[in-house]
Amino acid sequence: MIQKEKLGYKDKIILSCFGLISGKKNYEVIIKALSEVIKTFPNVLFLIIGATHPGVLKSEGEQYRDSLKKLINKMNLNNHVKFINKYLELKELLKYLKATDIFVFSGLGLTQITSGTLVYAMGCGRPVITYPFLHAQEIISPKRGFLVELRNSESYAKAITKLLLNPELREKMGKNAYKYTRPMLWSNVTNSYKKIFRKYLKP
Repeated sequence: MIQKEKLGYKDKIILSCFGLISGKKNYEVIIKALSEVIKTFPNVLFLIIGATHPGVLKSEGEQYRDSLKKLINKMNLNNHVKFINKYLELKELLKYLKATDIFVFSGLGLTQITSGTLVYAMGCGRPVITYPFLHAQEIISPKRGFLVELRNSESYAKAITKLLLNPELREKMGKNAYKYTRPMLWSNVTNSYKKIFRKYLKP
């Protein structure tokens, strides 16, 4: 990937996630999964992209991020996890997503009704591994990614390893994810409304 080289990750397999950081992200479930994944793929690097949520930063400081760093150190994963600790503008964010091999999504609850991060990743043609919250159940099919068990690191590890062992499947899922999101582009949404207006507002 060209973007991977530009970001300095030429020889890495990139897993990534992004968004404002808080304990609700449950990133520890993915970090724990890495200890199993790196046995087969020692060049895996998990990028945690995003600044700490302003509200969380005000009330708790960097308590959650620090707890993740302690976990990473305890599990000897310092060479396999990297924090991109800032809010990225869209142009820069897309560079990271395009450098990503697999987008991984974690959380604590199943009732989340929408996820912009998931759609952005799919829109960049990335295969997705996520727990089955409401929105994920609607948009993630076996053709576009894997749904794994909530809070289950072993489930994440198996899904990540399966995709990394099968580049052809990974590529196919990415293409399907990209195709699925085309109607969501604002330009295409606009065109769909135009067609409706033309149909029912004929002079």
